[in-house]
Amino acid sequence: MTLPAPVRASVAFQPTTNTPTTLLPPPPPPPPPIMSSHVPFLTVRPDDQFSSAVKRTARDVTRSNTSPPQEPMDSPPHLTPAPPRTYAASRLPSAVRFPLLVMLSFSLSTLIHTFTAEWSGLQLATASRKLDDPLQIAGVLGWKVVQLGVGWVAGYDLLANKNEIDEDIAALTLLTNQPFHHLLHSYYALPLAPLTFSLLTDILVTALPFALLAPLTRAHDPLTPRTSNQALATDASILLLTSAMAASIFATTFYLSHHALDLGVFLISHFDNLASMSAHDLSIAQLLPWFAVPGFAACAFLFRPTIAAAGTSVTPPRLSTRKPKRFNPATATLGETFAYNLGYGESGWSRRAEVLAKRTAVLSAGAFVNTAVRVFATVEGTDLGGAMGYAGMWAGACVVVAVGFGMMSHED
Repeated sequence: MTLPAPVRASVAFQPTTNTPTTLLPPPPPPPPPIMSSHVPFLTVRPDDQFSSAVKRTARDVTRSNTSPPQEPMDSPPHLTPAPPRTYAASRLPSAVRFPLLVMLSFSLSTLIHTFTAEWSGLQLATASRKLDDPLQIAGVLGWKVVQLGVGWVAGYDLLANKNEIDEDIAALTLLTNQPFHHLLHSYYALPLAPLTFSLLTDILVTALPFALLAPLTRAHDPLTPRTSNQALATDASILLLTSAMAASIFATTFYLSHHALDLGVFLISHFDNLASMSAHDLSIAQLLPWFAVPGFAACAFLFRPTIAAAGTSVTPPRLSTRKPKRFNPATATLGETFAYNLGYGESGWSRRAEVLAKRTAVLSAGAFVNTAVRVFATVEGTDLGGAMGYAGMWAGACVVVAVGFGMMSHED
């Protein structure tokens, strides 16, 4: 016989009698202690913490307490570009910075010459002319302000960081002041040490104010992308070769000036109290070491900015419906060949030719005027014609160097 399934009931049947007996239900067990869950704002029983329902509730509560992401989590976050590099000078008004630059340059020059007058000043005084005419003093100071203004307007600066070194204003100052010091050493036999110190002082009192106060140009902005041409302009081997070429041109020009143009006779005719003409007997190889530093400065001021400037011309091309003819060296005239090698074509100046032409004009004019002013105003026994003739030789040498750089950096 099959027994019925046990059924929970409040009445139990006795096997011996048919009389039912009423029983009380057992008391319920005490509930387990309540503990906190790892889910925020949710309290559950321990036995239920790992149930699927609680897990779903935990996910819902967690999502409700956090803001949903705007983009998929696997996408990279947006990077905010770093703010442009600022300088202390950028906080000054532009109308104040240039007068402050002029005052700083004059103050540095006065301070350095005051403290070194007993050493370098006495040795340089043997060939110096006394400046007591107010017009001469005003002319020398006015020309110095013009030099600083040209560098300011042209955007030349002095910048050094881990990626690049730009020495526009320092190179320009060296090239425009070196002929004056070369004259005093080669023909007035002044010692090399005080002349070197004087040249370094000229560079310092000009370059340091520019480094502190001049605005940063776009070409020198670290946020501006670097091009392959700018990387080429910083190659050590290229800089070495171009510097050697510039030094060779300077040495050859100086040598030919003595042996082809009779520079010695010209100087004797226009300069008094010359102490030496030993430079007349020097060969090109002997002159090369003296022009190594000017050669590097010419490379820094002329070649590097030229080779770094690529692309189309900033000069609008000529409006013409006909197709520009290609350069044919077999039928071109001498003038067309010369213009082509300098970068001038049917559509106008190329970008490199334009940069080189502008910098050559600034360098040659600066070398001519600065040398003529300093020689005529400060060297005893000189006349204006002699100062201008000597300055013209150096200005011509700068133009020849620029022509060589133009042929090297020509782009089709």
